[in-house]
Amino acid sequence: MSVKEHALGKALQILGALKCEYKIITTDGQEHGNLVVVTNNNKRNKPLRPIGTYSNYIRPFIEHLKVGDVAVVPFGEFSGGDLQSNVGARAIHLWGTGSYKSCITGTTVEILRIK
Repeated sequence: MSVKEHALGKALQILGALKCEYKIITTDGQEHGNLVVVTNNNKRNKPLRPIGTYSNYIRPFIEHLKVGDVAVVPFGEFSGGDLQSNVGARAIHLWGTGSYKSCITGTTVEILRIK
């Protein structure tokens, strides 16, 4: 028995004595323990909408705003909070952090460019 096999045997013995649940997979593929290994092949959550959907909707409403101008962006197919968040993200992209104030008014998002 190799040193590695001996160490593994001791580790399994200790885990068993402690009544631990575990799953050990050795480099040669041997599995020890009764836990089920769950792999998540989906590294990232898939977006609910195609990339650019919000940006393409918002851009025509706010891209030409000058300091002091207000734009009103209707909800359309979006929820208010999601739309307001994306309006803010677009504003930061266009003008920088701290460049706007926004609020939800009825079924629209109003945005004021402040710098």
